Amino acid sequence: MSSYYRRHARIFQVAALIYLVPCSYNPGTDKFEQRTLNKLAFAFAIASTVPFWYFDLKNMVAFYLENISPIMMAVGCIEIALYVSIVSFTLLGTFGRRNRYTRLMNVLFHTDWLLDRYERVEREYDNRRQFAALVFFVVAMVCFNLYYHRDANIRLLSISVALKIFGVCYLATVHRICVGAIGVRMRQLAALYDMGRGYRTQDLTVHCFIERFELYAAQVAQIDQCFSLPLTMVILLVVIEMVYLLFDLFTVFELGRPVLEETMQIDYTQWVLRQLWQMIYGAVVLLTVTGCQKTSGEILQTAQLVRHFDNDRPRRSRAANQVQRFLLQNVNRKTTFSVWNMFDIDYAMLHMVFSSIFTYMVILVQFDQMQPEYLSYTSVNSANITDTKVVHYD
Repeated sequence: MSSYYRRHARIFQVAALIYLVPCSYNPGTDKFEQRTLNKLAFAFAIASTVPFWYFDLKNMVAFYLENISPIMMAVGCIEIALYVSIVSFTLLGTFGRRNRYTRLMNVLFHTDWLLDRYERVEREYDNRRQFAALVFFVVAMVCFNLYYHRDANIRLLSISVALKIFGVCYLATVHRICVGAIGVRMRQLAALYDMGRGYRTQDLTVHCFIERFELYAAQVAQIDQCFSLPLTMVILLVVIEMVYLLFDLFTVFELGRPVLEETMQIDYTQWVLRQLWQMIYGAVVLLTVTGCQKTSGEILQTAQLVRHFDNDRPRRSRAANQVQRFLLQNVNRKTTFSVWNMFDIDYAMLHMVFSSIFTYMVILVQFDQMQPEYLSYTSVNSANITDTKVVHYD
């Protein structure tokens, strides 16, 4: 396997155990294969979702959906439905595309005798620090929640939610590593071009350059096919969580205190914990977008290098004809990552997501103000606040 895979081997080994990746690396064949252990991992993981469904639904409804307005109940039901289904849908999506996943992994991480000698460019695509930071933050938040909350049911619910957040972070990391593998190959192709610059490039080098570029650029569409389903659910969940975060900030400015439900007040420590949980989803989106944007830029820059091959070649040579065909085909080549081809994963997507968040927050505020006074967040007065402590499942 490539040195880039060896940098992230432990991450993929754990991903195979929890079936975020449906195959494992076999050192004997030097390939990714679907092994019996992977099938058992899928069976165990999908069976484990059933008790989690029951436990999550029971506790989330008990702690969250009681005594709230109809509009907030509708939003809460959507959020809970995403929470309890994101794991099972991700597992089923991975299983349904297991053959495509295996082919993708074998292309992205196979040994390349021509490009693997340029290992220095891999340092810019090393995702181990970002992954370690996310894991540390999630573990720290879980420990703080367990210390702060004494109720056993709340503690169990916090652990359940933390496991889902950990899975979302892990999925985003695996996606970023796969996207980065294409970026690494593009940087290595650029290094190959730089090594031969100033000399008359051999026809074999031109052929290898174009062949490898087309191979790795084609994996953009394969990554989209493999990850579109879980990424769609993650983005929807991010939008809902960020709407909650902004709405919570609005209630603080409006009422001068944090409020969890229409008639229940929480302290600032509990409120901050809730916001920190929700901010993790924003970090996941930024992690995904920046990785895709960087690799897309590398693909475009590397494609432009092929134009220079055409300057020093005889017009009717075989290599010149190959360069001309490449330039014609590259006009409509897909270089950006997307979700179901509905929208691209780039900085424009961030604008779309944040625009949606502000739009839905305004709608939520308007619906809340239309509620009767005893059901509205923004019209709650101090006399109606009870001393009861109720905890949001985040």
